[in-house]
Amino acid sequence: MHLSILASDLDGTLAEDGHVAPETWDALRAAKAAHLTLILVTGRTLGSFTPEGPFAELFDAIVAEDGAVVYFPHQDVVVLPFGRLPATLLERIDALHLPLEHGMALIATHVPFDEPILVALRACGGGATVEYNRGAVMLLPLGATKGTGLAYALRELGLSERNVVACGDAENDRSLLAQAELAVVVDNATPAIKELADVVLPEPAGAGMRGLIRDLIAGQVGTRRVRPERRLSLGWRSDQTPFLLDSWQLIDGVWGISGDSASGKSWLGGLIAEEIMTQGYQMVIVDPEGDYRSLAALPHTMLVGGRDTQLQRVGDVITLCEYARCNLIIDLSWMPIAERNAFTERLLRALLDLRTRCNRPHWLLIDEVQQSYADWTDP
Repeated sequence: MHLSILASDLDGTLAEDGHVAPETWDALRAAKAAHLTLILVTGRTLGSFTPEGPFAELFDAIVAEDGAVVYFPHQDVVVLPFGRLPATLLERIDALHLPLEHGMALIATHVPFDEPILVALRACGGGATVEYNRGAVMLLPLGATKGTGLAYALRELGLSERNVVACGDAENDRSLLAQAELAVVVDNATPAIKELADVVLPEPAGAGMRGLIRDLIAGQVGTRRVRPERRLSLGWRSDQTPFLLDSWQLIDGVWGISGDSASGKSWLGGLIAEEIMTQGYQMVIVDPEGDYRSLAALPHTMLVGGRDTQLQRVGDVITLCEYARCNLIIDLSWMPIAERNAFTERLLRALLDLRTRCNRPHWLLIDEVQQSYADWTDP
């Protein structure tokens, strides 16, 4: 299963009444032992977490202050991706003498004190984002949300949103859920947030999260809502209804397209590839006959190889795949078949290693695979 990253809210999701239950800590340790990547996404200030505490031990990143502060515990690095609040705005709000909590990048209070803060924000001509969370009010640097903070953390870790299960319970989790491949809410979530979820857990907070973690370790997610935008459009049926396919059926499986010569196998493969790449999945296409070159026109897609072009070494191709995070079309049509097959074998071994480390690329398309497989030394 491609879901390998758990990005979770803290209060009301992992924690109840401000504390994470011992059983939930045990579940998180089991998730870590099963090689799930854990990212905490919270409205709490970074100062709430001790550098040597269990959060820093288990989580690969702590996205704090509603996305405005990102901490990488294993490197002991703190980043403010969206900067700080304007000094003039801070001065004006501090002069109001409201009950405030100052973080590294945010100011927090609670209703009804949001009204004078909104007045001050208008007087300064904007320059900040306002988030609400069950009566709490947070003033953030422009661009900072839980979703954008998570996206920053994933980029720095070399990971993809398409591998993320995100969990939350309240209003400020909207952007977090929108970023994820699978949006999950606990049973105690607000009604509006439940409407956004792909999965609503049957139990609240920690109990619900423990069940989710057990399912992820087992490679299961249960019944989920399939978002319309996550369906692959592959044409029309005879009754003129669209033929739609859940993208997970492809991403989590191994498929073969077979048929006679000139029957349209590469055309269908190209159609599926275009749909997958358009949805944000990373794909590598091994193209022995140059049939997929036109797909290089898609965003974030690069053509490698081809006649009159120096083909990079396998290591360079893997570096492109890992750090540029683009789709790759590898044109081997100019190579003698023995050389082509040897390159393909080396490439596949390196891609498997990359998938072990980063869970990318999400899908691999090998055209004319029967030609390559014949000369491979191992299965």
